[in-house]
Amino acid sequence: MRIEGDLAKRTLLSALPVTPQPATDTVLSNSVVLVGVDPRGEVRSAVLRDRSGSKDADAAALKLAGEMRFEPERSDVDGTTAAREMKLTRGAVAFRWLTVAAPSPNSVVGP
Repeated sequence: MRIEGDLAKRTLLSALPVTPQPATDTVLSNSVVLVGVDPRGEVRSAVLRDRSGSKDADAAALKLAGEMRFEPERSDVDGTTAAREMKLTRGAVAFRWLTVAAPSPNSVVGP
C-alpha cells in the first residue's frame, strides 16, 4: 500500500489487513482510491480512481480506504477545528495486490 499527495504527510494510525486476492487469468493492477480525511483523522470520502481488473479487489480497496484512521491535525487535538471547518486533506491510496492460487475444485480441505 502506498499513500500519495498531501495525505502522505499525515501519520496512519490504523493497521490495515490487506489480504491476498485469488489469482485470475490476468495480472492485477493496483486499485487506487482517492481519499479525503478530516482534521480528526477520519476518512470522509473514498472514490475508486483506478481499477485493478478484479471487482473483489476494488471493493476491498474501497472498504479498507474507508476504515483508515490518521493522526489528528495538531490544531484539532480538542476537536474545535473540525467543528469550525471541514477542510479535507486529500490524497490517493494505491493498493498493490498479491495473488494466491485459487483452490482446485478437486482439492480436499480438512480431515
